[in-house]
Amino acid sequence: MINKHLTLTLLSQLLILIFFVQCTPNVESRQNNIAPVFKQAIARQVLHNNLSDHKPMKKADSLVNAYLDTFQLKGASMAIVKDGQLVYAKGYGYADKEAGVKVHPGHKFRIASVSKLVTAVAVMKLIDEKKLALNDTVFGKAGILNDSLYTTAVDQRMYQITVRQLLNHTAGWCRKCVGDPIFRPLEVARKLGIKSPPSLNDVTRFVFARKLWYAPGSHFGYSNYGYAILGEVVAKIAGVSYEKYVQGLLAKLDIKGMRLSKNLLKDRAPLEVKYYEGKDVPKARSVYNPRQKVLRMYGGNNLDALAGAGAWIASPVDLMKLVTAIDGFDNVPDILSKDIVHQMMTPDDEEGKQVLGWRWCSPRGCWRTGSLGGSDAVVTTLKNGISWAFVTNTSIDSRSGVREIYGVMAQVLKATKSQLPDVNYFGLKPPQK
Repeated sequence: MINKHLTLTLLSQLLILIFFVQCTPNVESRQNNIAPVFKQAIARQVLHNNLSDHKPMKKADSLVNAYLDTFQLKGASMAIVKDGQLVYAKGYGYADKEAGVKVHPGHKFRIASVSKLVTAVAVMKLIDEKKLALNDTVFGKAGILNDSLYTTAVDQRMYQITVRQLLNHTAGWCRKCVGDPIFRPLEVARKLGIKSPPSLNDVTRFVFARKLWYAPGSHFGYSNYGYAILGEVVAKIAGVSYEKYVQGLLAKLDIKGMRLSKNLLKDRAPLEVKYYEGKDVPKARSVYNPRQKVLRMYGGNNLDALAGAGAWIASPVDLMKLVTAIDGFDNVPDILSKDIVHQMMTPDDEEGKQVLGWRWCSPRGCWRTGSLGGSDAVVTTLKNGISWAFVTNTSIDSRSGVREIYGVMAQVLKATKSQLPDVNYFGLKPPQK
């Protein structure tokens, strides 16, 4: 005869197991074997941090927390995709240290130059729809931007610049030689005799009064101005503002809440984190008052002019939804045709730097990085089916932030690659507070 106490114990464990299976916010497995009723329940679940508290991922948690402690970062957020499925999404540290708000997967961060990938997708979508072509000239009477602002170039070679050359940074400017006009707002304002911060149109007046450093198409020269102008190209062709067009495109991917960030803390968007500087990072002159020193992330940069070159805010989950829609894999439908995706991921040079939207691509995959006062961001898609995004709300310095993200993610993937959970969190709603 079975012991009564043992029977009750087994029964209670069975009931607990049934409750756990029905109520745990687990998600659709790769075998797609969850009944429709559970799929409906899953759709109502919220993507909280605790969903990623898998035992095999504890090593990832310890690595990221050690990274935050080492560099005294206030907060960070990470998402990992495997074979088109969101298997990990978690926030670390604080979204707002002073208010005691912890980072969760719904928080938005400035993604800096990762914004260029967003802009490139918008441009390539218009090309996919035959509304635009890579070899279309951008400026002048025969160009896309043909009003009076864009017909006053001192250097006539400006009218040879094409959409492709803006996308792959070969338009002829040289940031290392003469600086980046987008990040020289006080000088631009002084030269033009206007009040700072200058608008993007003002920056164009400044740029058009100077000669190109190289002939268009002849040299790689990273240009924030070029990508800001691509935003104007999108607006001209689409017939709506750049931001509105991009948001409409993102909505098709169930990406909500992405927008262009503003210069000041008081204009912070809903769910946008607060930004911090490392203790050794010097203050900058305010774009509003050159006699005032401020933290770079709040008044030290002119995000309004930066726009499509570096002003978007997004969560890592948002970035993973975008990347899985442009990675060329069949497990998630792409928003662009295969030919367009191939063009975006195929470099125009042997070094892999001259790519469309990405920072560089190789046979292993593609990467896009971004650094701005108060934030660092990296997003990547690899040929082995793994993609990831990592963002912080604290800068280390202008050079090492992105490098350190690569380092910690290399450790995370090495420690967890064979143990990534068999789940898919895409479709779950992020917290709204």
